[in-house]
Amino acid sequence: MNARDAGVVILGVGADDLAPAEAFVVAEAARHGGVVRVVHAILPIQSARVPPPLQVDGDTLRVVGTKVLDDVVGRLEHALGEDVPVESLLLYGAAAHALVDASETARRVVVQRRPRARGHLRTLAIVGNVAGHAPAPVVVVPPGWEPDPGREARVVVAVDDVLTSPQLLSVALDEAAVRGARLRIVHAWYFSELYDEIAFAGPALDLHQDEVRADLTRELAPTLDKRPDVTAELVVVHGRPADVLVEETRSAGLIVLGRHRASVPWGSHLGSVVRAVLHEAECPALVLDSAPRRG
Repeated sequence: MNARDAGVVILGVGADDLAPAEAFVVAEAARHGGVVRVVHAILPIQSARVPPPLQVDGDTLRVVGTKVLDDVVGRLEHALGEDVPVESLLLYGAAAHALVDASETARRVVVQRRPRARGHLRTLAIVGNVAGHAPAPVVVVPPGWEPDPGREARVVVAVDDVLTSPQLLSVALDEAAVRGARLRIVHAWYFSELYDEIAFAGPALDLHQDEVRADLTRELAPTLDKRPDVTAELVVVHGRPADVLVEETRSAGLIVLGRHRASVPWGSHLGSVVRAVLHEAECPALVLDSAPRRG
């Protein structure tokens, strides 16, 4: 099979140490094949307040950007060998917009979360925009992550409701199958810090969880039946969803999350839970549409 038939995996690169993201891309290529395309965007800084002697011309930016790409491409070519083609693409403009545009025909986009800097708040400015708006599924790799065979044996998928869960489950099953991993289907629910202890006192908690479990089991069964080769378990937990899911990432090789479809083009597509998980996840997070896209 031609490498391009397996699709293109885009690796978005910046100025940070990219060892975790590069390691994920190498493992991804080993599992799926395809073409790796390394993308870097440069944004010319134009300001009337910067004196001409201090302004950086476009040619200088291009040279620096090309050097960034060449370094990453060289490391990936060494790690992947000749079976996986590695390309580079230098773009001009804001990094998030450039990566979203470049991902139009990609199979997957891989970006790395920046480490928490002392004295600075982490905003997910680039990673959040790419994960929320890229046409392709996006993998967010945490800083410091390394492949761990023990953790690769577990894939987690976060399911919310019976309408959007099958789409996420199908992707998670494929990921578990290619890794030879078990799949944990996690649904966490929480209504109110003030009233949950009152409303769900006594047997009410178990009754509610049994009802939720029965609904999800019924709706997810057709999708699960298509992949009998994957061992899956459904976990229903009473707890804050973001807290529950971040805890799951501490022992998982991958977590699959669903993004929303906002009503305006650049509205909030991630949702508060997914954004919180991306901030703190200790394993790579695969973010994709939780329902098929409309034309």
